[in-house]
Amino acid sequence: TLLHLDFHEIDLTKKLEITVPVRALGEDARVNDGGVLTLLLWEVTVSCLPTDIPEAIEVDVSELELDQTITVAELNVPAGVEILDDADEAVVKVDIPEMVLEEDEEELDEDGEAVEGEETEEEEEAEADEEAGE
Repeated sequence: TLLHLDFHEIDLTKKLEITVPVRALGEDARVNDGGVLTLLLWEVTVSCLPTDIPEAIEVDVSELELDQTITVAELNVPAGVEILDDADEAVVKVDIPEMVLEEDEEELDEDGEAVEGEETEEEEEAEADEEAGE
């Protein structure tokens, strides 16, 4: 049951502050190149007239390269809309998958020389099977 209801008249000539969701477009391109798209900011606070409130702020990530970030300052907003969040705040980033980072890392000795890792038992067994099959 409804106990209480308040109605407020909105002045269409005065700006108001409201949070609006952020929506990423072009995610498929980032998945195809192996990047991991991370949406860091799910919504932004905007100031605008009630008639100009956007449904969402869309950010195109299709041109982002691996390890690049889009900040609030780089967002395209409709005319009459101002984002109030910190301009340097990161909105979305394309991360390099951890697997790739681990493959590129080499173990170094005290002199900075690359050190060959010891083979695991599974690798030794696989090599023995390959040699036996030849």
